[in-house]
Amino acid sequence: MSATKEKKASWPKIWKGAAILVAALVCIMLHAMPWLFLGVTFMPLLLPLSLLLFIGIPAAWWAAGKCRGWLTRLFDGLTEGILHKGCMLLLISWIPASLLMGANYLFAAKASSTEILPVVERGYSQNRNGKTYWVKVESRGYVKKIVLDRHISPETVSSVEVEVRKGGLGFDFFRVKRFL
Repeated sequence: MSATKEKKASWPKIWKGAAILVAALVCIMLHAMPWLFLGVTFMPLLLPLSLLLFIGIPAAWWAAGKCRGWLTRLFDGLTEGILHKGCMLLLISWIPASLLMGANYLFAAKASSTEILPVVERGYSQNRNGKTYWVKVESRGYVKKIVLDRHISPETVSSVEVEVRKGGLGFDFFRVKRFL
């Protein structure tokens, strides 16, 4: 009988696997970047989501086909199509939304203006940490939910003073100065 030869992990393979894992974690964090910008902009959720679905994913799918040989070498001969597609979706699909958000932030005007926005809705959310009070304000047709500090009651807030920077590509960034 022939004994089966055990495959041993060598240091180069371990380092290669670790590098692939780190690259995957970085790309997952980059996928979160457009959604982090949503908290400080007056823009609808639909814009980054449509950029991801209609530009990012098709571009990643196309790149997976073009880079198939390179990806096969990277994964030591694994030729499963789903692995290639998944890798490219992870690496590329975040680029369109992140480029738009990042460029808008970088091209934003340095000067900011102060606006007082009226409260259109008040409420609270309950979770295991307790109640979180919030108010919603509206600017140029977009509604934003702003979480209040623990010591502020939503009934006492009638408007919010925000500092607004005009974005270079059409949507604005805001920073809450105070609750009125």
